[in-house]
Amino acid sequence: MNILKNALGIDIPPRPELTDEMKKAGALKAVKSGHLASVSESEAEDFASDIVKHYYSGIDAYDLAKYMDTHGSWDVDSMFVDDMDQVSFYIQDIHREAIKDWADTYQPAPPFELGVELDVRSFEGPSHGVIDRIFEYEPAKYCVKMAGTTEDNTSRRLINFEDAKLRKVAVGDVVEPIKPDYQLASGAQRYERAIVVSTSPFVLISELADMRWESTVKREQFKIIGKATDQQLKECIARL
Repeated sequence: MNILKNALGIDIPPRPELTDEMKKAGALKAVKSGHLASVSESEAEDFASDIVKHYYSGIDAYDLAKYMDTHGSWDVDSMFVDDMDQVSFYIQDIHREAIKDWADTYQPAPPFELGVELDVRSFEGPSHGVIDRIFEYEPAKYCVKMAGTTEDNTSRRLINFEDAKLRKVAVGDVVEPIKPDYQLASGAQRYERAIVVSTSPFVLISELADMRWESTVKREQFKIIGKATDQQLKECIARL
C-alpha cells in the first residue's frame, strides 16, 4: 500500500475507513428519515447497535437482513430487506463525506502518472492495465484501462491511489517508454526499446547490448511490450 503524500511531498493521513461510529450514525439517520417501514424511532438505538455488529462495506441488503434475522429480534420480510438498502445508502453517504473532507483537507497527490502500468487483482482475464485518467466523481482514484480492452470499450477499473501497484517486470521483458516524447539515448543515438536485465535495481540494456541504463531510468517510465529471445537475453546479461 502506498503512503500518500500531498503536492509538497509531505505524508498525509490514510483515507478514512468505515468505522462503527459511521455505521451507527447512518442507521440512526435512516430511522429518523422516516423512510424505513420496519423500524420505529423507539427501536432506533437497538436497531443501530445491531447494524454496527453486522454491517460491512460491500454487504448487500439481503445478507444484512439475514444477519439481522439470525442474530437479532427483528421481523424480517421483503420490506425489511428494502429498508436495509436505505440503511446502506445512509451509511455509505456518511463514509463518502468523510473521504471527501479528508481529500479537501489533505489534497492527496497521485503517486503515478497517467499511462503507468499497474497490476490489478482480477479473477479472470488480464490482471494488468494502464492508468487512463483520474476518476472525476470520487477522490484519489484512478481509472485503469485493462489490457485487452478495445478502443470503443469505455469501462474502466477503479483503483484507490494508495492501492495502486506497479506491474511487475521480469528479467527478459522488452520495454519501451510510456511517454512518446521520452527516449532512451546515448549521445546522439536513440533507442526505441530495451531489455530488462535486473528488476532491483531496475537496469535496462539495449537490444543490441551496446548500451546500459540504470540511474537514469525508473520502472514506472516504461511499459512491457514483449519478451527477449534467449540469445538476446544472454548477450544483454553479459553486458552487466
